Amino acid sequence: MGEQLGKDKELLERNITPLQQEEVLYVGVDGSMVFTRDDGRKEVKLGQLFKSGNCIDPNGNTRWIRHSQYMALLGDSKTFTGQMDELIASYGVQGNPFVFLLDGATWISNWVEDTFPDAIAMLDYFHASEHLYQFVYL
Repeated sequence: MGEQLGKDKELLERNITPLQQEEVLYVGVDGSMVFTRDDGRKEVKLGQLFKSGNCIDPNGNTRWIRHSQYMALLGDSKTFTGQMDELIASYGVQGNPFVFLLDGATWISNWVEDTFPDAIAMLDYFHASEHLYQFVYL
């Protein structure tokens, strides 16, 4: 199953409509270590993309995301970022603002800075809280 992650081209195609004018694309990126039979621990890289127009339900609750797209890869960061670059470009981000929600990993921060210098990048709430806790209490 893990070998198929990142190889299924259907999963690499945009499944949400392109951005409308003034709409924001949010891109969340994180990694998680998993045990594999052959190599011990490997990092699964995960990306989530959603549009600002999909963040509000009819009742005005902005914490609810109606539609989003995920992309996962059990492999190297260069392959993952290449696939994410293509997926992000398919949303039509030219001239639209977009925001990266990151976990603080150096390879992700470097990718965002190098490839998307005009994007807004910030730590997601969970990781910001984790780093703040370590700073204050440890």
